[in-house]
Amino acid sequence: YIEFDAANNQSNIRDRALSFESVADFDFSTAAIVRDVRRDYPEERLVAVGFLGKRLHVVLYATAHRHTGHQFSQGEYKRG
Repeated sequence: YIEFDAANNQSNIRDRALSFESVADFDFSTAAIVRDVRRDYPEERLVAVGFLGKRLHVVLYATAHRHTGHQFSQGEYKRG
């Protein structure tokens, strides 16, 4: 179960043409997932790099508890 802020979702749609709802199709089973240690967060935050369809995406999220998470950001990986 993933929940997200509606305003952040609208920003992601505007900025990346990608709804947070699409994370339901993200392939977590083959994704590389690491802990986000950039800051000392009060909750565990994770970064997942994996496929949504045939395209590589990055999903940043926090675990609220065992079976739920809160999505913070999502975007397609593009080479610079």
